[in-house]
Amino acid sequence: MRNYILFFLLFISTYSFAQDIIVLRQGETEIKCHIVELNDTAFIYRKWNTPGTAKYSYKRNEVLSYTLDKGKVKKKSSPSTSIESSSEQKTEAPKGLFKIKKKVNPDEGLLGKYHSDAMLDGFAILASGDTVYGILTIKNVAMNQLSVSLKDEKGVKKEFNTTDLTGYSYANLIYEKVRVRYKKEVVNGRGTENGHLLLHREVDGKAKLYRMYTLKFSKTAFAYYPDPPSYLGKLKWYYVIDNGNGQIEITHGKGLGRTLLNLFENDSVLKEQIMVKSPKIKDLEKIISSYNERQ
Repeated sequence: MRNYILFFLLFISTYSFAQDIIVLRQGETEIKCHIVELNDTAFIYRKWNTPGTAKYSYKRNEVLSYTLDKGKVKKKSSPSTSIESSSEQKTEAPKGLFKIKKKVNPDEGLLGKYHSDAMLDGFAILASGDTVYGILTIKNVAMNQLSVSLKDEKGVKKEFNTTDLTGYSYANLIYEKVRVRYKKEVVNGRGTENGHLLLHREVDGKAKLYRMYTLKFSKTAFAYYPDPPSYLGKLKWYYVIDNGNGQIEITHGKGLGRTLLNLFENDSVLKEQIMVKSPKIKDLEKIISSYNERQ
C-alpha cells in the first residue's frame, strides 16, 4: 500500500511540474498544458494536470507564443518546425547545436525576411488576371511555394494553389508561378502540382532568377529556436534560372558554369567571363542582372 501511494504521488508530480504554456493570439489567453507535438500546421497538446490520452489542438496561426517545460524554450509561434515529445524526453536544446554570441534582428538573414507565421497585407494575382487584395497568412519557405491563404477585403478567407494563381506578393517579396522539373517532395508528403511552384523572384528582366526551397521534417526532431529564427528540419535551397527563351534550369551551384553556358550560349560576354573564371553561386544574381542589361 505504501509503495502504491509513493507511486501515485510521483505520477501526479510528473504531470504537475511538466507544464507547458500556449498563448493564443486572441485575447492573449494562456493555456496550461503538456505539448506533445508541433507540426507544420498545428499545436497538439494534452490538458495539464489531467492524466489521460485525450489530445487537443490549435492551428499555428491561432498561437502567439508558447513555453515548453518550465521556460526552457520560449518563442513566438512559427510553422517551420515539428516536435514530438514524450514524458521521457526533454525539450532543452542539444549542447553546441547553436552558438549565438549576440542578439540578432530576427527579420534579417535568409529565413527572417520571409516573415514565417506572420499575417501581412498583400495581394494575389488570379489565373483569370484579376488581383485580390487582403491579408496573407505566411507559411514556411517551402509551403509558400505550394499554396497561400488570403482573407480578402470582405473578410472572406480562401486558400489558393498553383492552379488558381499566377503569383502573389507581400513585404516587397514577389512570387511567380514557374514550371520546374522537380519530381521530389517539396515538404513532407507534398510535391509540385502539375510541375508548377510559386517561387520567390530575385531578378526580373528577360532572364529571371528565382529562389526555391525544400524542407524535410524529422518525426523525432526537437524544436529549438535561437535568435535569429532557424528551421530544425532539413532545409535545402536552389536557384531556378529562366533564360527568357523557354529554357529553365535548377541549380545548387554544382556545374554552374555548364548550366549558364547551356542557357546563354549566344552571349559571348558571359562565355568569355566563364572561360576566365568559374562562376560562384553567390555571384548568380549579379550575373543574371548583367546579362539582362546587355539585352
